[in-house]
Amino acid sequence: MKRTVRIATGEVSLVDEELIYFKLYPNTEISLPLVKEYNGIVGYLCEERPHVTIGDISGLTYLAKEAREWLTQRSNEWGITISMAIISNSFSSKLIGNLFLTVNRPKYPIRIFSNYADAEQWSRKNYATYIASVEQVG
Repeated sequence: MKRTVRIATGEVSLVDEELIYFKLYPNTEISLPLVKEYNGIVGYLCEERPHVTIGDISGLTYLAKEAREWLTQRSNEWGITISMAIISNSFSSKLIGNLFLTVNRPKYPIRIFSNYADAEQWSRKNYATYIASVEQVG
């Protein structure tokens, strides 16, 4: 089921029905228009269904304040992202990721990992917990 959309700063993939994966290219600077483009791609790929996201931000060098604020606001409105696992292998991207977690924390669970396997395990567990809670209510 994997589908991938490439944009100037990276790739966004639907790995399977509930998992979105994105990877930023090296030396990526994130602006407000870019996060809006990314958000549109995610909505398109997951068809507005609840999902978990894994993002490799190792190539990130800058995240604009407006982009951080918009992502936080949107996370409180959108409601289809269950959790987000961030993968980071560079000092600068870890610093940016931690700044985001401290200053502009989204409403869904978010955590930083150093590898995909751990990020995927955590994300899939969050998805399973979400589905179980929906099935209990419904």
